[in-house]
Amino acid sequence: KNHGVSPSSQQESPQGKFRHQKQKCYPAAKAVNGSFRRLVVEDPAWREKILRIVVPDGFSPIGRQITMQEFLGPIFSNATGFQRRSSNGFYGDETNGVAYAITAPPYGLKDAEQLFLQFKEHVFGNFPESAEIWQWETNDLNYFDAGREWWGTFYWTYRATPTSQIIGILGSTTD
Repeated sequence: KNHGVSPSSQQESPQGKFRHQKQKCYPAAKAVNGSFRRLVVEDPAWREKILRIVVPDGFSPIGRQITMQEFLGPIFSNATGFQRRSSNGFYGDETNGVAYAITAPPYGLKDAEQLFLQFKEHVFGNFPESAEIWQWETNDLNYFDAGREWWGTFYWTYRATPTSQIIGILGSTTD
């Protein structure tokens, strides 16, 4: 019921919009939490395997600062959105960047591009060009072993300047 309020005056507040977006993401978050609980919390063998990262003696991280477009990868641009060369798979360089890592998991993801846009908005805002982004080597850490077989490995740190908050994005999986 609109209780006597005309439709033109029913502007949704930013808080209302956020609440609506949060409700849309809730089922996916609940499913992820359920899977996490079954694999990691309830199964000690998986907990040891997944949560134990072995850092070799003398390990020294190797990384380089990258541009926003390198971080996003060739399939997404802030200016034009998604821009794939083919609807039938990815070309070699298209398997780089956070857009690929999130939208192309090994067995697909329903509504992947829409989920990426929601993730982008909630976590990164509009990807400000002033962000400091580093891409890190994944060769020496066991966390990335599975991804080296097939899908790939990804490790970035993202700091939206001028804050001191850093977001780590890691990805490694296989079939």
